Amino acid sequence: MRVIAGSAGGLKLLSPNGNDTRPTADRVREALFSIIGDDIAGASFLDLFAGTGAVGIEALSRGAGRAVFVDASPQCVEIINKNLAHTRLTDNARVTNADVCFALKKILNDSFDIIYVDPPYGGGVTEAALNDIILYKRLADNGFIITEYGAGEVICKPDGLTIVKEKAYGRTRLIFYLARVPETG
Repeated sequence: MRVIAGSAGGLKLLSPNGNDTRPTADRVREALFSIIGDDIAGASFLDLFAGTGAVGIEALSRGAGRAVFVDASPQCVEIINKNLAHTRLTDNARVTNADVCFALKKILNDSFDIIYVDPPYGGGVTEAALNDIILYKRLADNGFIITEYGAGEVICKPDGLTIVKEKAYGRTRLIFYLARVPETG
């Protein structure tokens, strides 16, 4: 696993031992950031269920203004901090060791332009995280949320979100949400 592009492009990232963490594949991250395009420049980025931090680190490498990483695993938080140091992207990053829903309710106190939600597949926590993002106003005006799902998972779209794009990459699906209905015309 490596950083695809930007200031840290080509640098390898660490990953925890074992099968508890499923890092987002390089080709999925490459496609994701191709879709995001110029929206990443200067953006505030929230990486929930961050694992290795690869997605948030990619965002920083490509010009995000800041990134916050949240993961409940102390081992993952240690890996994220090591990856940030290795890529020299620590200045605009903050790492939080907490349950995602607890962090959304009690720890985070600002909103983000782009929020990436990548919980363990089949864990059933995505809908709770999306609801808390809306309830606690963690999404900035005109911001968007991207969720990563397993190909066979049922999608429950919370009230207040509109699906604007869905892409499949093998066993992985990315779904892009807006917190408002897109304007027509």
